[in-house]
Amino acid sequence: MQRWAVLLSAYQYNIEYRSSAKNANADLLSRLPVGEASSGDPEEYFVFETVLMETPITATEISKHTDKDPVLAKVLEFTLSGWPNHCVDPAIQPYFTRRDELSLEDACLLWGRRVIIPSKLHELILSELHECHPGMSRMKALARCYVWWPGLDKDIEDKVRLCTQCIQVQKAPNPEPLLFWPWATQPWQRVHIDYAEVKGQNFLLVVDSHSKWLEVLPMNTTTSTATIIVLRTLFARYGLPIQLVSDNGPQFRSEEFQNFLKSNGVDHTLTPPYHPATNGLAERNVQTFKNAFAKSSGETLGHKVANVLFTLRNTPNTTTGKTPSELFLKRSPRTRLSLVKPSLQRKVEKRQDAAKQQRDRSSSVRQFDLYQPVRVRNVRGGKDRWIPGTIVKVKGPRTYIVRIPGNNRRFVHSDHLIPDDTGANAMAGKPNINSPYG
Repeated sequence: MQRWAVLLSAYQYNIEYRSSAKNANADLLSRLPVGEASSGDPEEYFVFETVLMETPITATEISKHTDKDPVLAKVLEFTLSGWPNHCVDPAIQPYFTRRDELSLEDACLLWGRRVIIPSKLHELILSELHECHPGMSRMKALARCYVWWPGLDKDIEDKVRLCTQCIQVQKAPNPEPLLFWPWATQPWQRVHIDYAEVKGQNFLLVVDSHSKWLEVLPMNTTTSTATIIVLRTLFARYGLPIQLVSDNGPQFRSEEFQNFLKSNGVDHTLTPPYHPATNGLAERNVQTFKNAFAKSSGETLGHKVANVLFTLRNTPNTTTGKTPSELFLKRSPRTRLSLVKPSLQRKVEKRQDAAKQQRDRSSSVRQFDLYQPVRVRNVRGGKDRWIPGTIVKVKGPRTYIVRIPGNNRRFVHSDHLIPDDTGANAMAGKPNINSPYG
């Protein structure tokens, strides 16, 4: 009726009811129509095949193909008549190891409650399992509820791996194992650079790989020329690094920037696009600087940057355990927190003053003049403890050159001199010069 409805829809007509009693006998030709000749149109066959493939696979169809399958036919026979003691056929071996778990139901072989599918229907079953692209694990779980054949899991994996639609929407693979940059053994040996924008202001960050020393420079523009000007200043201050690491920003990939580094013998390493983790040292410092800058209490831009840098450079790094200043400058700069620690210099000076006061209680200052007669302590031994002499030169505040008998001269400390009052008259008319050094 539907076919006639489609055919008659092209005409305009009125339908009139007539009872069977009033209807004349139909002619022979209307009761015996001529069969339509098949034109063999490929499209008709294609439509039929498509419909056939979309038809769900039934147990009847599985049993039919089981009889035709050369392997399953033997398995079916063994299941009915009994298994041999040994199996040498590799195709039968998977079934032989499960022979005690095989059964037959409606001419279909079962392993447990799972239907064993003939090889000709494998692809159709896989397509049915993969109907909504559930993924590899879900496909395996679904298959284990209904079907089985040797190598089913591998066939499912291949089905998912070769599915174009699954590939297009699959998630990214797990990250590669962590790989560290080699630690630079000297300051400024390898530097990492990157640009950061904070509240509309661009900054160029340069990080030393060895010490984690950070340089932050405000930039009005991020062009290659501006970058080169700043780096040239840093290179003049700290020297030329061996290696410079940056991302694929246009200012770093330009020919001008490449020529600048090449002319200075600096090896330039570019990180892969859209993979900031490769330049992780710079990226981590960008985040650290942004967070610290947002919390800084400075009044001006320069004040904030200075506060952040001063704190970061003098805070121990979690990787090295030392402050960047210690490793980069080879010293610990004085900070406001340094005031809370006792000063070693003041402690030493205080002890020196105490020792001096203790010593000075039993001592007195002795000063001798040029040409003054003195007695020199005889440290070389002899019957005379003190030898007469005359000061001929004042070397320092407590050292003198003394002439002793025999026209000999000695370099003497004041602790080994005493005035010789017996020769005081000899000083008449002589100049009185106090401490003429040299």
